[in-house]
Formats: sequence, structure tokens, C-alpha cells
Amino acid sequence: MEKILIRERVLRKRESLSLDFQKSMSQVICLMIIKSFFYLEADSLMLYSSIKGEVDLKTLYTDALKRHKKVFLPTVSLKNIKINPVQCFVDTIWERGPYGIFEPLYKPNRIKQKNFDLVFIPGVAFDRNFNRIGFGKGFYDKFLKKLPKTTLKIGVAFDVQIVENINSDPWDIKMDIIVTEKGFLCREES
Repeated sequence: MEKILIRERVLRKRESLSLDFQKSMSQVICLMIIKSFFYLEADSLMLYSSIKGEVDLKTLYTDALKRHKKVFLPTVSLKNIKINPVQCFVDTIWERGPYGIFEPLYKPNRIKQKNFDLVFIPGVAFDRNFNRIGFGKGFYDKFLKKLPKTTLKIGVAFDVQIVENINSDPWDIKMDIIVTEKGFLCREES
């Protein structure tokens, strides 16, 4: 099935989830991640601000800051289709970015980290071959391509977003792990 059709179908499914379900399952997903060895051992991670029914990672964000992990969130540059990670702290100020997504207020001295132990990636759909469909702009594919192979790329979604098969393009970057409220899918080579 074409990516456009998968995107439309899965977005309809995700939009049909109740707000209570999204909230409670986001909490379940965050708590599973918090108990995972890869999270507990990580020093630096990049999260995302959720929009349009994506899994909300606020619980994970709060926990990571309490554990004194280096936490980054993306800001986007529309000019060159680029993600710029910005380090976040307890006192981080937030503003709406170009797509209406909350971003940490840009402070040049806070963009230091280019390597992360973990990067959590939203998506519209994922398959069991660790392929991902986003919104089609290419921000994450471009960003993920530059990360070292040691960085774990973790797709985060509700189980209704897992599809049978996504025909990947050469520029698509596979996830190492996908987490839903039903558990973890892990690539053998991860």
C-alpha cells in the first residue's frame, strides 16, 4: 500500500482514539520506557513534543530531568528542512514552532549535543520491519542519517499505528526499537 494511503488510514484510526485512552496509554508507554535498561543506562536523549494524537512523552521528560539526564527536544528550521536539538532544563521556556508544535525557546549556548544515546521518534505509522511513515516532510530522516550508529532510534506509537508493511524508500531510516502500549519490538542487530 502506498505511503499516502497508509498515512490517511492510520491517522483516521489514531484520531478515533479517545483522549482518555491517549492519555492513559501514553502514561503506560512512558512507564515501560522508564523501566527499560536502555533508558536507565542512557545519559543523553532527544524526545519530541506531541501533536495531533501522538504519544505524549511528558512523563518521560519529567523523569529524565529528575535523573539528571541531558534532555533535548527538536526545533525545526523550515528553510533547510532541519532539526536542531535544544537542551531542556526545568526552567525551559516553550514557544509554538512553525507547525504549531511546542519547541524549547532557542538559546545558542544550549545546542551542544550532536550525539545521543537515545532518540525518541514520533510517526504516523510503523511496521514490524522497523520502517516508519511520518508526515512526509523528511525532517527526521535527514536528522537520523547524521547520528552515529550507536544511537538507539526508538519509534513511539499506539498499537493501532502498527501496519503490516511499509514500502520504504532508500532515504528512509529504520528504527531500532518500536514501543507501543503493548510492549517493545526490537531489531536483532540493535
